[in-house]
Amino acid sequence: MAIKKPFVGIFLFLTLFTLLSSVYGRTGYLVNRSLEDRLAALERLEEEKRLEVDALRSRIMLLDEGAALDDLALSLGYNRSGDVVYYFQEADVPEPSRTESDDAVVLEEPYAGVDGWILALISLAVSLAVILIWTVVCGLSSGRHVKGREDRRGTGRDYGDFDW
Repeated sequence: MAIKKPFVGIFLFLTLFTLLSSVYGRTGYLVNRSLEDRLAALERLEEEKRLEVDALRSRIMLLDEGAALDDLALSLGYNRSGDVVYYFQEADVPEPSRTESDDAVVLEEPYAGVDGWILALISLAVSLAVILIWTVVCGLSSGRHVKGREDRRGTGRDYGDFDW
């Protein structure tokens, strides 16, 4: 039984270390999940930029037509001769200007994982605690003590007392 306890401890340590490493380690589940979320966010951002570029290209194509140039001139405040221009008084509230930082999506850094030596220390501490508890519980529940060689000799038959 004394030989089996170190093997149980080593097996428990390796099992715990493997489980902790597969979940919390640098290549574990949480790191991979974080990277997948970041990749999905970057793909959404790329799709938004692609749609914006396509819209700008279609707008450039429309600017080749004369009607589009007239609409653009009217939006800038130009008018044709002979047109009646009406001016409406508007409040002097400036529109908020869009900046590049408004368009930027804040991407959080992916989860980096826990170092292997920290996981090894946690696994070692948990396995030692389990072995210690197991030893104490098994020692208390058995209720018997290991007898020494002197005790075992006394319980056996002593053939030295007989005459042969």
